[in-house]
Amino acid sequence: SARVATATQTVMMAGPSFSKAPKYFQEPFERSPNFGDPANNYWGRDAFEAKYSYPPNDMNDGVYEVILRKPLGIVFEENVPGAAEGVRVVELVEGGNADLSGAIAPGDVLVGVTGIRVGDVKFERQMICAEDLDFDTVMSAIGSNIEKWSTNEYACNNVVMHLYRAP
Repeated sequence: SARVATATQTVMMAGPSFSKAPKYFQEPFERSPNFGDPANNYWGRDAFEAKYSYPPNDMNDGVYEVILRKPLGIVFEENVPGAAEGVRVVELVEGGNADLSGAIAPGDVLVGVTGIRVGDVKFERQMICAEDLDFDTVMSAIGSNIEKWSTNEYACNNVVMHLYRAP
């Protein structure tokens, strides 16, 4: 059954640990090994290209990026009930941000989402693979994108998502 969540808490997310290789997710760029390096933050493909004058890594076939303000207006459901195998879109809230974007459709699978990782006094807004995450962790990642984590250069007032749509 579909679960609706309006996560608002900020989470300290652990680093990615995949039990298997991601099926559709592709890292947008190679991160610096120095946690807290502002170059590790991800604000979307257009912002990346504007800042560095070259595009981020290509996304896999069928994967697209959408950036939405919260509330997203998406009802997600676990791909496999009770398992940490990601979520998919089952419904869009009529008139909500996802619906108004015209980009997202029921059946699309969330493969990546921005989330805030915090360590000591530093943070990074990372694009994380959502394919191996459980429902609550995905909702926590979405909920972690809040104004508190804005930088001088970018406002953290949206969520960047990579979704897969089967051909």
